[in-house]
Amino acid sequence: MPEVSFTNSAGRVAAQFGLAATSYPQHARLQRHAAARLMAWLPRQLPWLVDLGTGPLWYREQLQRHCDQLLALDLSWSMLAQASAQGVDAVQGDATLLPLLPQSLDALYSSLMLQWCAKPELVLQQVAHALKPGAVAVFSTLLQGTLTELEHAWAQLDSYRHINEFLPLQYFQQLRPGLDAMGVTVTLESELVQLPYATVRELARELKGLGANTVLGERRHGLTGKGYWQQLEQNYPRRHGELLASYQLLYIRLERR
Repeated sequence: MPEVSFTNSAGRVAAQFGLAATSYPQHARLQRHAAARLMAWLPRQLPWLVDLGTGPLWYREQLQRHCDQLLALDLSWSMLAQASAQGVDAVQGDATLLPLLPQSLDALYSSLMLQWCAKPELVLQQVAHALKPGAVAVFSTLLQGTLTELEHAWAQLDSYRHINEFLPLQYFQQLRPGLDAMGVTVTLESELVQLPYATVRELARELKGLGANTVLGERRHGLTGKGYWQQLEQNYPRRHGELLASYQLLYIRLERR
């Protein structure tokens, strides 16, 4: 697999997701929900399909129903090793430095990867540039408002950033004119998903199991001590006694005219 050099933040994300390579599937409730929604937007009978930010490729069979050949592309060697073990062609690379030729892409699928990129607009622009006429790229990402309950609980304990700063919907809406000028039609759909958890520790374990506990731009300071966890639990807002975590999802569809 060819190697692409990473920026510091990209390297940290790759390392974090590499550590979660084996635990990822058992914690991927939100990922399964987003994947199902995106796959409904994918055409069938594609010659090639690129899975950008592939993770451990636990949805390989579903993606392969849409294409003759599947290519996995990810930052993490550990994640790609699982794709290779399943007989899928795999390439390591940074999503902002895509090795794609102009109008060479039949289709691209990317679920819950964009939020880890420092400049998501670069990814969307590169993919738009690489799409063949009639080709489609579908993405899901997280928006501002994700994990607000956990952020609220943390804010009452210390002043460190513990939650990634997700972009607002307006950020993606303002990219539309530029992509349209490239000959690409953009569809945006947002959705609020709320998942229940028994405890805050269960939520934290799920985020860690997904490799989603890295804060970009600042080192995350971990919890220490039973009392600290208890305080966090007490500070966590509940709805009718239920502990829910909110995820603001955005689905993006690009189609070259």
